[in-house]
Amino acid sequence: MNVLVFQDRLISFPKRIRHYLQTDAILQKVLCIVTKEIKKKVITCSPKVSNPEFGSESNR
Repeated sequence: MNVLVFQDRLISFPKRIRHYLQTDAILQKVLCIVTKEIKKKVITCSPKVSNPEFGSESNR
C-alpha cells in the first residue's frame, strides 16, 4: 500500500467572508464543499493511485 501524506496545510478564507462563517453549521457546510473540491483535484492529479483515500480535520 502506497501512502502519501500531506500535513500542515491550511485553508484560509478572505477576511470579508469570515463573518459569514461564524456559525458551526455554515462553517461545516463550506468546509465540506471545499474539501470535496480539493479531493477531486488531488485524485485527478494522481491517476496512478488505485484506491485513494482523503481525510480532513477542522480546528476552530
